[in-house]
Amino acid sequence: MSDIKIPSITTPQTTLRDGVNSKQNDASKASTTSSNVSSQQASYVSNSIEQRIERLAQEPAPKIDQAKVDRIQAAIDNGEYKIDTSTLADKLMSEFN
Repeated sequence: MSDIKIPSITTPQTTLRDGVNSKQNDASKASTTSSNVSSQQASYVSNSIEQRIERLAQEPAPKIDQAKVDRIQAAIDNGEYKIDTSTLADKLMSEFN
């Protein structure tokens, strides 16, 4: 299994000027909390992806119906392949719900 790299997640830092220490400390605390939450979210996503990849790696590869692939390829080559966009959209949405 190859390593999955997730880009680091950063939050904007607030810089206060004119010696406003209490507000600077509050901004620093909020930034630290926000960074911790972002770090936790990234960790959760990373773990979820790794678990899904491990499950998929354990499943047998699906069988390919080569005759069907050839029919679809021929239809595409001949400009006869039609896509029902409504059905496609419904299937995509059902995957995310």
